[in-house]
Amino acid sequence: MGCVFTVFGTVGSVISGILLDKYTCYLKLYRGICISCAVTFPVMLLTLPSLSYWLVAANMAVSGISVLPMASVGISFATELTFPLKETVTNGLL
Repeated sequence: MGCVFTVFGTVGSVISGILLDKYTCYLKLYRGICISCAVTFPVMLLTLPSLSYWLVAANMAVSGISVLPMASVGISFATELTFPLKETVTNGLL
């Protein structure tokens, strides 16, 4: 399950990076990620007792897609908010 979470989280990070480069919609993407995190974790808690491997794996994939990109999108968004400073300074502080 950890491998499913990590692999799909990496795919989600790549997709979110492509979306940020193409559309520069930092706040919309960050809000979408936060909402999907708020939805997937309660669903995960409901499906864990079912002991259905495929259902839990699907939930782990969806939560990986929504949780792991949060750090990279958040740091990119914070870097854009502190525009006059150099990227190296803000990334080092964050």
